[in-house]
Amino acid sequence: MGLLESYFVTLLLTVAAAVLIAVSFGTDRWFDYTIDRIAIKAATADTKINKSPIYFTRYRGLFRICIADGTDADFLVESPYKEIATGGVCYYEQGYELTPMESSINLGSSYEIRKHVMRLQVAALAVSLFCTIVIAGLLMYSTLLKRKKYENIKLIVGLAAVVFSAGAMGCCHGIMYLENNKIAGADYPTDWQTDPLLKGNFKMSLGYSYIIVWVAVGLLAVAELLMLNTACIKEKPEKNRKEWAMDATHTIAPSVMAPTMLPNTMYTGSGYEYPAYGSHHLVPYIEGMPTRGSQIGLIPNESLYYR
Repeated sequence: MGLLESYFVTLLLTVAAAVLIAVSFGTDRWFDYTIDRIAIKAATADTKINKSPIYFTRYRGLFRICIADGTDADFLVESPYKEIATGGVCYYEQGYELTPMESSINLGSSYEIRKHVMRLQVAALAVSLFCTIVIAGLLMYSTLLKRKKYENIKLIVGLAAVVFSAGAMGCCHGIMYLENNKIAGADYPTDWQTDPLLKGNFKMSLGYSYIIVWVAVGLLAVAELLMLNTACIKEKPEKNRKEWAMDATHTIAPSVMAPTMLPNTMYTGSGYEYPAYGSHHLVPYIEGMPTRGSQIGLIPNESLYYR
């Protein structure tokens, strides 16, 4: 694969990765919680199943949790969800706790760890997206120039994008572990296992927002390998002035290589003859050749001429 082809493929992979990471930010399908409400309604007539989101099929993103069917989701119009409701069937994720909440004081140290891991996940994804955009810009610049440029910077930033995006997914798995095994509370799966209404009637799965980030991690890893390969490609060195002049001399057609004698009025004898040895005034002139000595690298002084 040549230099330009490598740049073009790497640019496509990087742009695709940036789009996928951006989509994961804006969608609410990191985790899917599927609840069998028909079975729950058949098991009880208690209206509490309309007062809590844990009894509804819902989709969870980085910043919002959305109810799949909110027709009887009475909790969305009541406190505390009324204050954080958005879009009619969604409410904002409160796990980041930019302002402390009284309801989470007694949830233990695992909840505090989860809070910081959630913040770290969003920060890592943001950094990886920024790095990916920077790489795409540098690759586009190199592609337009058709030459290698800023290779070391691209390699370092590309490695950072891979590390931060993979680290964000590691944080995601840490959040799942804490919620499923460590945090005890009505809003977390640890207690759902013992809820008679939810036991056997709920299922948690990973959504497409989660999956596309892993795809982006893979694309960034392949792009990093391609950038490493590109950095090892040796460019054809540019020719200096002397080499270009010599090439131009060698490509002159034989028909114009016959020397043309210039008038020599400084010496006695015929008007057309070679100058005396050591003279820099007149020499045989060949059509098509540069007339300045510095153009063919023979005379360093620009003031001396061959004609």
